[in-house]
Amino acid sequence: MIRLFNKKGRNVTIHCTKQDLKINGVPIEYPIRLNQLEKLFGKPTRRVTDEKYTFQKTYVWDSLGIKVMESAGSISGIQCLYTSNQKLKVRPKRPFEGKLFIHDEPFVISERADDEGTYLQGFWNVSKLQRPDDEHPFGVSIWYDKYFGIPENKYVVKPLNEPEIHFTDFNFKLCILQVLMYEKELLQPKFDVYEFIKWYKKRKIDTKEERFEPIPEVMDYLKQLPIPLRLAIEVTEIYQDGGNDIYLNTCLGCEGYEDYWDIVSIKDIQHFPNLKKATLCYAKENVLDQLIQLGIEAKWI
Repeated sequence: MIRLFNKKGRNVTIHCTKQDLKINGVPIEYPIRLNQLEKLFGKPTRRVTDEKYTFQKTYVWDSLGIKVMESAGSISGIQCLYTSNQKLKVRPKRPFEGKLFIHDEPFVISERADDEGTYLQGFWNVSKLQRPDDEHPFGVSIWYDKYFGIPENKYVVKPLNEPEIHFTDFNFKLCILQVLMYEKELLQPKFDVYEFIKWYKKRKIDTKEERFEPIPEVMDYLKQLPIPLRLAIEVTEIYQDGGNDIYLNTCLGCEGYEDYWDIVSIKDIQHFPNLKKATLCYAKENVLDQLIQLGIEAKWI
């Protein structure tokens, strides 16, 4: 079946709406996986590994005019190339001659040469592929935006109608957020820094220029975020590591040796009667000894 399909090489029909993507009638879920596409297209003709970033791979179906990029096991989008662009390092040998429908309307790229960059915007998006020096687009990219439709109030800090924990050391609070928000998922919403950046409207946060320091607006949000006192009993252990979600969601380009997350005071321990173990990498030297003196099994990572 797959061999026959590849031999014909033309029978690809894509239906795309803001909510759904179907290829040959088969729903495609996000994240896109290579094995999903292989069931539809057959095995890729070629796999090209990036010379610098070896975890990034490009898969090409030459007879279909389709290629996809995979990074760390996940495919970000599907590219359909209607014409051959000689400036591309990796390109299919034949053009895409399948059919693309956007909200059941047939898409014809030749009629869209002067359009804006996006033909469809939603959870699923269809964007034109066009280099700055190209007169016309040479293809389309179909990709998923998991941050589309973020509720306006998602990251608005709401006051609690119950007792909350008042912290004296914000960096200790980060350890608690790691446990309650990311590990036990008892505190919602689970903070996603990229979603927050897209949601935040008071200024444009530059993810390139501001990636090596904690983002001020992110820190303000986490400082103001209340934690119910009733959740304190859920914390039995804290484990600091540079790869913790809480740190990766406060600083985009953290490298693990930063000192701005160092715990200075253990006064907040009083709120957590069930805390019995602590593994530290961001703390002042005296903090470890103070924890041990309180009967907590503490050590450096």
